[in-house]
Amino acid sequence: MIVPIRTPRLEIRRFQNEDLASFVDFMTDERSTKYLMFDDSQKTKAGATGLFNAVVKSYDSQDQIHSYAIADRRSGTYVGSCGYSPYAHGIVEIYYAINREFTGQGLAKEATKELVGRLAKHFEVRAYCSPDNEPAHAVALASGLEDRGLDQHISFGVEGRLFALDETEDDKSGGENHNQ
Repeated sequence: MIVPIRTPRLEIRRFQNEDLASFVDFMTDERSTKYLMFDDSQKTKAGATGLFNAVVKSYDSQDQIHSYAIADRRSGTYVGSCGYSPYAHGIVEIYYAINREFTGQGLAKEATKELVGRLAKHFEVRAYCSPDNEPAHAVALASGLEDRGLDQHISFGVEGRLFALDETEDDKSGGENHNQ
């Protein structure tokens, strides 16, 4: 995926060094990470810093991690993150998170809708959410994903609420899916 991506209020871009403190604040906030599939060591300052550095280092490698900052388009302020990873052939799983002080403004919906729109041109797009995470369900639905009910995640082995959009632009035009 080519970044930056701009929406009316946001920019989805690569993480920058200035984002580190806000990223660490998010990762070490138990209320923010309650539903996320990070282990306890990643929810520490050292663990979050290591994760951040690994993502930034991966951007110019063959094993790029597709995790991006969501920033206010005018000020450049980091407000959250989103991204995707391969799930199975032709399928990607997305994630989205907004730092607590910026929630309730529709930012997750705005960023995720744009992310889904870009990815759905080439892949089936999925989001797995904790069954209890109603705000994440609302974002998935507002982004064009359909609620498929409870499903077992192949990597984590936990049951989650599956949201998916499986008709790619390539499917509509009779073409083939392309992996990035």
